[in-house]
Amino acid sequence: MTPPAPQHSRLSPSKSHTWTQCTAAIPFINANADRLPPDKAGPAAEEGTKAHTVAEYLLVGKEPPSYATPDMLRHGKAYAEFCRQTMGPQRDVYSWGVEYRAPLYYLKSERGTVDFYAATKSGLHLVDYKYGYLGVSSVENTQMAIYARSLGESLCDGLFAPVLADDSVITITIFQPRIGGEPVTWGTTWGELRTFTDAHITAKAASILSGDPGVFVCAPEVCLYCRAAPICDAYNASLLEDFAEEVEAVAVTGFELPHVSAISDERLVRIFANRDKLTNWIKVVEAFIAGRLKAGMKLPGVKLVMSKGAHRKWLDAEAAGKLLLSTGLAYDEVYPPSDVITPAQAEKLTDKMKGEKMIALQRMIVKPQGSPMAVLESDPRKPFETNLENDFAGENLEDPEFWG
Repeated sequence: MTPPAPQHSRLSPSKSHTWTQCTAAIPFINANADRLPPDKAGPAAEEGTKAHTVAEYLLVGKEPPSYATPDMLRHGKAYAEFCRQTMGPQRDVYSWGVEYRAPLYYLKSERGTVDFYAATKSGLHLVDYKYGYLGVSSVENTQMAIYARSLGESLCDGLFAPVLADDSVITITIFQPRIGGEPVTWGTTWGELRTFTDAHITAKAASILSGDPGVFVCAPEVCLYCRAAPICDAYNASLLEDFAEEVEAVAVTGFELPHVSAISDERLVRIFANRDKLTNWIKVVEAFIAGRLKAGMKLPGVKLVMSKGAHRKWLDAEAAGKLLLSTGLAYDEVYPPSDVITPAQAEKLTDKMKGEKMIALQRMIVKPQGSPMAVLESDPRKPFETNLENDFAGENLEDPEFWG
């Protein structure tokens, strides 16, 4: 039987790449919960959740939900087929599961979701379905290592899976259909997996759970998805370490940076080489401020306004491509080199086309609505009033875990 619906863990496996390296992250987030916007899933996460549901339904033979897009169906079918191949012959299977909620081996009161597993005569096999575009390696992946050990300890009682010996085979695969290439599998053993998790995860989890304040460690992969990065002194210092002279100048003059003509050529090149640090930091600050304003928190000197919205896109890219080809356009014109051209590009090629096909083409174009963005109060645009009660309907805002 499938365990209860997911709850956010205090030491979430999905964020283990942060807290296993920066052990101060979780304590710092908890201590500053009142300054942080809600940990609310964005559009990409919501799309990923839908894609997971579609893939799950296809794997267990259920009719996919009505919101399934052609891409979700295509990628979901490929994932389902891969899982079936991983499972192998039915006669060799002790048990298998989809979206299985396994008690975390370091915190039994909380659970992590294993997208797919199969306990067979050849060993224990896990597959994780990721729908995003950011490539993730399965090899020594802490999230997947947590899932594998937690699953192994909860299943292997001799009834639902073989009792695992140190040399029992464990395979872990991250299936990412949108980035292309063959899925990479981390092949290890039960003994090696326990050694890896004890060395990289177990002691750190125990330390955090005991109340230890931890140690700050800054690195791009560690801080990338940390909610508290914008207010973390260690993170800010790491970004500005190559700009010590400029920071000192700003401290003296008050946000007046030196003119480029007054900076040496060597210094200019160093600033140029590290420019991404500054631009990324500004983006993080902007997103953090916008998140707080959306949550109904007030900040002096800034407000929310509605953006103009994203560029137009196809409602169904596959159908749009077929329609464009039916107008007589060459394949290379419609797919340069692989994805279908944008609505703006299509209109330039079909500017003289009239009739039903043009009407059908226009009906396939959608323009995403704008979204709230933070600007200075001096911006002439009308403020956008967020409604905390509506925006977070269904969430328990009094639950400390909701805020971090």
